[in-house]
Formats: sequence, C-alpha cells, structure tokens
Amino acid sequence: MRTTIGLGALATLVLTAAPALGQAAAAAPVDAAHTDGFHMGIGAGVGLVSPVVLDSDVMLLGPSGGALLVPLDIAGVFRIEPELGFFYYATDNEDNDDFKSTVVRPNLGLFGMITLSPDAMLTLGLRLGPQFVSSKTVSTTTNPTPPPDEVTRTTSRSRVDFLLSPAVGGEYFFSNYFSLGAEVQLNFVFIGDDTVTRDPETPGATDPDDTAFYTMSNALLYARVFFM
Repeated sequence: MRTTIGLGALATLVLTAAPALGQAAAAAPVDAAHTDGFHMGIGAGVGLVSPVVLDSDVMLLGPSGGALLVPLDIAGVFRIEPELGFFYYATDNEDNDDFKSTVVRPNLGLFGMITLSPDAMLTLGLRLGPQFVSSKTVSTTTNPTPPPDEVTRTTSRSRVDFLLSPAVGGEYFFSNYFSLGAEVQLNFVFIGDDTVTRDPETPGATDPDDTAFYTMSNALLYARVFFM
C-alpha cells in the first residue's frame, strides 16, 4: 500500500474553488494583467507528474506534490515568488518492509512577465533552491536459528539536494485579485551526500553510489489571490 500526502490537498481545494472566486471578483476591473505598480498575493500549486522513486534505499524525488507560494509582481515585467513545497511518500508490503520519505522544498522563483492581452500574460524564468530529503526503512525478518525470533532493522537517511528548474508559464487574470495559471518545468536535481544511520549496526554494510545528477519534467497548476 502506498500513501502520498502533499500541499496538493490544499492546492486542490483552492483550485476547486477557483471558478467561484473568479465569478465573485469578475466585476472588478482588470489592469492589463498587473502591468503597473506592485502587487503581492498568496497562492497554491499542485504538480501533475508523479514522483520518481528509483530505489527503496536511494530515494530520488522530483518536485511533485503541492506548494504554497507568495507572488510579488513588479510593474508587470518581473515576478519574485518564494515557494514552499512538501511531499510525503509511504509504502509497505507483505515482506514486512515499511518505507517512508519526506521532501521539503523552500525555493525561489524569478520570472520575466510578458503581457499577451489585457487579462493574460506569459512568464519565463526559473525556480531554484534546496530540496531536503529524509527517509526511513523498517525491515522485519525472522531468524531461522533456534529459537526463531524476529529481527527488526531500521535504516534512516537524509540529504540536501539542489534544484534548478527553468520554467515557462501562462496565467489568466479573472480580476486584479485572482488568477489561474499553468507552468511547465525542466528540473535539474543535483543530489547531495547521504547521511545514513542503521539500528542495529550492520557489519560490512555498504551504500549504493548516489546518482550525482538527474533531470525530470513537471507540469503544475496554480491559483493566486492578490490583496495589493
């Protein structure tokens, strides 16, 4: 059985409520997709691509799950967008192996803004920042040596990756205060060194070499609410 939890739950709620929010704000005039002044808001996003799990010991997760973000639009030409992403993955099987992993991504988005129409714009830029990955594997085996007994082994891992994601997005403004958007990313993930703890210690145990670098694509949906 597998369990995944992310900020996507909140993001999905926001995206589900988007049509109602758009209708409620539709009466407000649109200022050509934030082409002047300074605008700040809060938003949520949900990834459309499943995470990458290469091995139960070496967990390589790309930027999936959900995210909270704070868009800062400057004069309709530049956007700075801090982002906090979270993803939780868990699986267990009949062999009495339990695996859990958590990924936290505090990233920063830097985008140029291109106005397409009075209520639509294109964004070009990148997202970058660390990716904190932690995992725990609990294995239970039966020792056949008399008297038979169960042995439980726990392996904990943690590491810090670095994420660099060129991205292009489109955004539609239903009013000055609400927008929906989509974004496509090409993610370059630089894998950090694992810190491994075993309980009990396993003599002669070795760790597989980490993949130093990998890429994956991702697509996301965003909803943003602006309050200034």
